[in-house]
Amino acid sequence: MQTYTHAQLQRFPWQCSHGTLRPDHLAAAYLRTLDALRELGVEGAELGEYDRAEVAALANRADELVGTEPTEAAWHALSATEELLGALAPVGFYFGGHAGDSSDCGFWLTEEWLDALEERGIDPDGTPAEVARLLQELDAHGIDSEDLCDAYCGTASGWSEERAGATYAEELAEELCAIDAELRWPHNCIDWAAAWHELVMGDGYALIPAASAGEFHVIRSV
Repeated sequence: MQTYTHAQLQRFPWQCSHGTLRPDHLAAAYLRTLDALRELGVEGAELGEYDRAEVAALANRADELVGTEPTEAAWHALSATEELLGALAPVGFYFGGHAGDSSDCGFWLTEEWLDALEERGIDPDGTPAEVARLLQELDAHGIDSEDLCDAYCGTASGWSEERAGATYAEELAEELCAIDAELRWPHNCIDWAAAWHELVMGDGYALIPAASAGEFHVIRSV
């Protein structure tokens, strides 16, 4: 699994090929995908010279009406290419055929992460770039699909990360009945930004930017 910048994820070649399982078609699609990754500046997106020559020779037959059986060397090179693309998949994604249609080849969300996101009510139908960015941030905080249920605390809104954290701290205090909503001064003068800082330092809370401006995912260490 690789870590990518936001800009790279926005231009990532998520879809590799569609509606075909012919080896020559896949060979051509694999090479296009590797070339696209290299253009993004992705390190390691290069086959060995021998394997690339074999895959390229197979890809050169993709325009033929009827595909021919690849040689043993070509099959080996094709498999090596699939493994390389799998190693270049973003966190939480795999490379290969879609679970619903094996002829749709590309980078797809794993079943484990799909289930975990749906369980916590996080829409996995956003753009792949948005989902991948979130999973990278979760991974950076040491949270995997098994941890998500306990680690994910919902969302917070604010014109800045600091404001969103302060808002969440206040909402959490109200939820826990830590403060009486009917009380006035001085209880309505709490420094909620400082309260959020305490949650960050003491309980491992953190904010992850969501797809919409001013929206953040709230997580905590587990």
